[in-house]
Amino acid sequence: MSSIKQSPLDAFLHRDLKSGSMLDNSLYGIGRNTNGEFGLNNATGYTNYTLTGSQNVVDVWCSQGYLQLKSDGSLFATGYNTYGELGQGDIIYRSSPTQIPGVWDSFINDNGGQYHNGFAYKSDGSLWGWGYNAFGVLLTNNIFPRSSPVQVFAAGTYSKVSSSHSNLQLLKSDGTMWGVGYNAYGGLGQVTDIVNRSSPVQMGTDTNWTDTASGHYFSLGLKNDGTLWGWGYNLYGELGQGDIVPRSSPVQIPGSWSDIGADIHVSYARKTTDNKIYMWGYNSVGNFGKENANPRSSPVLLGSDGNWKSVRTGYTYVTYMTDYNDNLWGAGSNGSYQLNPDGIPRSAPIQITTHGSVEKFSAGVSGAFVLEANNNLLGNLTSDPLTDQLYSRI
Repeated sequence: MSSIKQSPLDAFLHRDLKSGSMLDNSLYGIGRNTNGEFGLNNATGYTNYTLTGSQNVVDVWCSQGYLQLKSDGSLFATGYNTYGELGQGDIIYRSSPTQIPGVWDSFINDNGGQYHNGFAYKSDGSLWGWGYNAFGVLLTNNIFPRSSPVQVFAAGTYSKVSSSHSNLQLLKSDGTMWGVGYNAYGGLGQVTDIVNRSSPVQMGTDTNWTDTASGHYFSLGLKNDGTLWGWGYNLYGELGQGDIVPRSSPVQIPGSWSDIGADIHVSYARKTTDNKIYMWGYNSVGNFGKENANPRSSPVLLGSDGNWKSVRTGYTYVTYMTDYNDNLWGAGSNGSYQLNPDGIPRSAPIQITTHGSVEKFSAGVSGAFVLEANNNLLGNLTSDPLTDQLYSRI
């Protein structure tokens, strides 16, 4: 394993900067490495990109630790493990990748603050989860954490799942919306109560839901007519209503929308009338790409014009987006050099890559990973507690 003595900005490039050869699904990282997330058998921080020894990686998810899915369906975990986040049957931190038994197909990799648990689909379509369970999100009908994977539901039970550490939103093929977990602010949309649930409850009677996204005690839902709705926590304007009043039943966010997403305290979506990305909610570090770094309780354009192909946010504090040339940009916090080696936060988007081959990207508050069109995986992972890993939709 070898260090590549280049800046974080350089290391996003799609060629191995040491040898000049194309990377072979290799994984790179930069940052604190507090819990051994880099898989180097140590907890030493790195200021240069370091090859982790991970080959044939097809997807990656990280928070306080990270998961790697390989092309043969094997799943590996590294790093933080206080609640069993690594699925190893214990709470021992790992500084080298350790396999989670089974053959796996994909992760749930939504934005929401899924920072203490993991969810993955097996090849048979069943969903499994592990880690934090204080609000019953593992559907075990109790609130005890699980350090080994437990089956959440069988194949075909739900057609779409969005997750955060506090709740799951579940869509069925009949268009109904269900929820489980924390409900103190009305995050399950139950109207008449704020009781937490450890098994799914239906939200209303509507049968035209097509998508959902989960944040910190709140959720969004998209209907087949393009209308967008929000419910739950709203301290920073996450529900897009021009106020900070929580809602225990869905309220409509004006406009026609697609491509919805939510993070800890932010929401975003594409407005279908102009094809632009809008954001609302928490914005204290310029993560909306605006000079005025204040929370927004109504949708505003991301950056100056909202003209982005895709977007993901890292635990609210940093936003990453791709342009239509498939280059990566970012705005917001830069304390761990996740945007630029100078460590200066950006309240206007800054370009990170220039080679135009970003296919998927993922990000936490302190770093990002990039999966390119040829499946080269590069990144600048740092391992602050409470970071979230985010992915572009394929």
